[in-house]
Formats: sequence, structure tokens, C-alpha cells
Amino acid sequence: MADRSRLFAVTGLFIMALIAFFIGRSIEENALASKANANSHASASSTQAFAPVAQSHQQLPVTEILALPFAEFYEALRAAPGEAREKWASELMAMPEGPRRRAAVSGFYKLLVQFDPEAAVKAIGEIEDVPLQRLALDAAVNAAPGFALPLMAELSLNLQDRITGKRDHLSDVMLEWALIDPSAAAQFINDHTKAIDEFGRGRYLYIDQVISTWAAVDPTAAKEWIDRTGRWEGWEIRKFFIEGWYENDPAAAISYALGHVEDEEMGPAIGAVVVCLYVDSREEAVKFVESLPEGKRPAALSEAFHNVILGDEKETGDTALTPQTVGSWIIQFPPSYWHEALGRLFRFSWGNAGEMLSWIQQQPPSIRETVAAEYEAPFADSPFEKIMPVLHVADPVLRDQLLKAMLNKESVDFDEATTAVTNAPISSEQKKHFLGIIAAVKNEKDQDQGSEK
Repeated sequence: MADRSRLFAVTGLFIMALIAFFIGRSIEENALASKANANSHASASSTQAFAPVAQSHQQLPVTEILALPFAEFYEALRAAPGEAREKWASELMAMPEGPRRRAAVSGFYKLLVQFDPEAAVKAIGEIEDVPLQRLALDAAVNAAPGFALPLMAELSLNLQDRITGKRDHLSDVMLEWALIDPSAAAQFINDHTKAIDEFGRGRYLYIDQVISTWAAVDPTAAKEWIDRTGRWEGWEIRKFFIEGWYENDPAAAISYALGHVEDEEMGPAIGAVVVCLYVDSREEAVKFVESLPEGKRPAALSEAFHNVILGDEKETGDTALTPQTVGSWIIQFPPSYWHEALGRLFRFSWGNAGEMLSWIQQQPPSIRETVAAEYEAPFADSPFEKIMPVLHVADPVLRDQLLKAMLNKESVDFDEATTAVTNAPISSEQKKHFLGIIAAVKNEKDQDQGSEK
């Protein structure tokens, strides 16, 4: 009996719990439905409230558009019709000069070129304020997507006689375009040869970088285009093609260069192989130079680093392409190979005369005089700045050799050297000595020129 009573009690509790569960479930479902319905109404209200704002963007003045959060500014510019964009572009020009207008112009064209490059090109081309036009072009070129590059190339070419400055916009566009569609980029230059030449930059400054990039991706197609357009005769095309080809297939590029070493206009291309190998393996670069006909080796070394930008290790972190490292690599060859190579290195790549002269003084006595004979002062220095570091070299024999080299290499002319020595803060005896060297070298040159006549 007791057991039965307990059973009834347990059963009753179970039934009550079950009833409570269903009642609670019903209540919860109703609550969730109410909440979902409320959220739906709120979302709809929010959407309805936002829609008129988005549409009203088209009617806002540019100053209010620019004040919008970036996401809304982006969407407003993207969705706006052409008339609104033209209106905003016009209003930008009417803003007061200052940082705010420059920032507005830059931001506007950075986005517009991505949505509507034709409108961006048209608007930039119509800007009358040259500095502002340059700023707009800067922004558009920086942000242009691939499909907009043909239009940006046209615009850059059309404006390059008007917009002058440090930046070459067409070159920047060509570099980007060559990565995406090198054949189209090359054809653009081919089709606009006259306009590029009239500007005075020379088409090779643009076609070379396109060909180099193209050859690195598809050397066969690049060479076919070069042959089809009759451009293989120039040394520039050969050099940049070989450089690109080396990136794609070093062995094939090296083999071709060695097989055509006697061809005309191949000197710079051979030099390109030397510097490419130097960067990858100095030992392999030595082997390549030594595999050339002996008469071609001096020119190969000279061409290799003629146009290579060398820098300070402290600034670049590169220990291989410093003037000291390259110079030390060059002088391991016989001195007869150094003709022009060291002189070019000194003149164009070594900005610090003190470091240059210190490097020369560190060379073994057996070759130091030969190295000094190739000395040229850094290209950009004034005559006084070129002369004074040499006059302070401690070794009197080396000092005189360096001064003679400067005069023979025409780093300074005789009048400039005379003026610099005369005004130098040195003793009268030293001035007399150096002026005597200048006079002697001048006399030798005059005699040589007289005998040639």
C-alpha cells in the first residue's frame, strides 16, 4: 500500500512537471515570436530611414559629402550618377586653398578612378590649377585598377608637357600595366612613339621597363614582339630583354649572351648579365667574365655597374651593392680590365669623396697607384668640394697621383682646379706645389692635342 502511494505521488509529480514544461514552452515561443516581430519592424524602420539619406547624398554639396563617415562617402560616390560626380568635382575646385582642399581632391580622385575612370580622366584633364591637377593625377595613378591603366596612360602622356616635377606618371603607369598586360603596354608605347619623343623623354625610357617585365614572364612572346616591330637593333631593348629573360631562365639568357657576344649593340646586354650574376653569385660572375673573349672583358665590367644605383650599407642594409664591395670585386681582375669601370664607379656611384679616397688608400701598394689613376671625383660636387678631399690625403705621392687623375679624367677643368687650390686654406708652399702639378698636366695635354693635329 505504501509502495503504491509512493508510485502515485511520483506519477503525479511527473505529470505536473510535464504540464509545466509545455506551458513554459508555449510562453517562450510567444515571447520569441514577439521579439522577432519587433526586430523585423525595427529593421524595416531603419532601412526606410536610411534609404532617403543614401538617396539624398546626391543632392549634398561636396563639403558635406566629404564630412560623411568613410563607408558612407565611399557608397555615395560609387552610387551617384555622373551629374552628381561632375558637380562634386566642380565644387572641389571652388574650395579655399589649403590642406583640407588638397586632402579632399586626393581622396575624391582616389575613389573616383576605381568606379568611373573615364569620369576621373575627364575631370582631371579639365583642372586648370596645375599643382591641383598634379595632385589629382598622383591620387588617380596610385589607385587606378588594372582596367583603368590604358586611360591613365593616355592622361599621363597628354599632361606630361604641362605637369612637371620629380614624378614621371607615365613611367609609373607603364610599370603597373606591364605586370598585367605587357603586350598591350608595349603596343601603347609603339602607337605613341611620336608623342613620347616630342616630350623629350625618349620612348626607350618606357619600352625598356615593359620589355624587361614581359621577358621575365614570357620571353618568347616578348622577343616575337620585338622582332615584329623591328626594335632589336637598339642596345637598350637588348639590355632590358636580357635582364628580364635572366629572371625567367638564367641559363638560357647566359647562353644567348655568350653566343651573341660579337654582335653589335650587345655590350650593355653583356654587362646586364654580369651584374645579374654578381647579385646572385660573385664567383659565377667572375667565371662569366673570364669566359668572354678577352677583348670584351673591360667593356663588360664597365657596362655592368654603369647605371646600377649603389648605396651606403648603413642606409640600404645591402652589403653586396656598395661602392666599396663592387670596387673590390672589380680590382681582382687584371688592371687592363679596369679601364672606365672604376672611373664610372667613382664618378656616378660614390657620393662620399672621403670614403672613396679612404678605400683607395687601403689598397695594396702593388695596385694602389693603378687604382688611383682611375680616380674621378663624385659627379655632383662643386670644384672646390672635389679638390679639397684630395689635398688632405696624407700620403704625398698618392695625393699627387689623385690630383693628376682628376685633371686627366676631366673631373675638374684647369681653371676650376687653379681657382680651388688658390682659395684653399693651405700654405703658400703647398699651393705652389699643387699649382705646379696643374700646369704640368695642362702642358702635357696641350702637347698631346698638338701632336694629334
